Amino acid sequence: PQGARLRIRYMPQCPPLLGFAPEKIGIQGTLGCAEFNRDVLKEIRALIQAGPLAVVLGARWTGYMEAASLHLGVTGALNLIEHGLSDTLNALDVPGVRVLIMAPGPDFTYPVPACLLRRSIEACRVARDLAEERRGAAKALIDEAGKRENVRVIDPFETFCDVKDCQPQIADTVLFSDTHHFSVEGSKALLPRALAGLNWMIDQ
Repeated sequence: PQGARLRIRYMPQCPPLLGFAPEKIGIQGTLGCAEFNRDVLKEIRALIQAGPLAVVLGARWTGYMEAASLHLGVTGALNLIEHGLSDTLNALDVPGVRVLIMAPGPDFTYPVPACLLRRSIEACRVARDLAEERRGAAKALIDEAGKRENVRVIDPFETFCDVKDCQPQIADTVLFSDTHHFSVEGSKALLPRALAGLNWMIDQ
């Protein structure tokens, strides 16, 4: 939305989940994730004093769920992500704060640009049913979170996937920069679907 001011707070391999410690699920080389997320929350609490605030939460939810499942089992992974997301949303459940969560997007077998250079677009697609199955556990947690009064969810599948496949490219536009990150043009393609959620966030 025009006129909106934006601050980006990002730490590699550190999802926006209070109390999350990457090393507990085998992610090495990322130190201070829990402290980083606490500092971001402090910043949000300071900013809310100046008026209504919108927060966007995005991460490779499926990847964290899979990594946690390898170390903690499926039940342990669900509990870890669910508790972290619940704690985060509880902390943001204050007057004047609205939260938009980006649901998991599709994961491709190969990095999309490299695949398209070497193979046909058909070989670089991923079947939607397989992509839905892979993200199922993480998507269920986010859908449940979206039932909160101050939370909305954007589902990128509805932009990048038809009923059969998730597409790496539309016409001449490459939509992903690797196996899961949107390219610049992919982000632009997502904007029309995201616009309603973005407008809801700032319409306070």
